[in-house]
Amino acid sequence: MPEGGLRLGQVITGVPSAADSDDPPAAGGSGPREIEYVIVFRSDGAVLLERGRGPHADVTLVTSFETAAAIARGEVAVGEMLSVGGLKVRGGVRRLVGSTALLAAVMEALAVAGDGPGPD
Repeated sequence: MPEGGLRLGQVITGVPSAADSDDPPAAGGSGPREIEYVIVFRSDGAVLLERGRGPHADVTLVTSFETAAAIARGEVAVGEMLSVGGLKVRGGVRRLVGSTALLAAVMEALAVAGDGPGPD
C-alpha cells in the first residue's frame, strides 16, 4: 500500500440472517451474523473494498447492525456513538486521526459523484 493510505476495517455485529447471503452465520448457529470488510483508501485516490476481516487493517470500527443502520440513515452521529460506546475503535486510532485529509478528499469525491446523473 502506498505511504499515506489507510486500511479501515469494519465489523457489523448482529446482522439479521438472509437466505440469499454468502456471509456465514455467527459462530454456533444460523442466527445473526457478523459482516466484515476492509476499505482500502490509497494515497493515489483509489478506494478498494475487500470482503472479510482482512489482514493488517490500520484501524477497525465495530458496531451493531442497529447502530450502523441508524448512522447510515443520519439518525445518530458517529461522534455520539463513539462517546456512548455504540461504535468501538480497535487498532491505530492515531493512524485514523492522521488520515483526516485523505478521508476528506474521498468524501468530497463521493459527494461530487453523488451529484451526477442517477439511474433512469
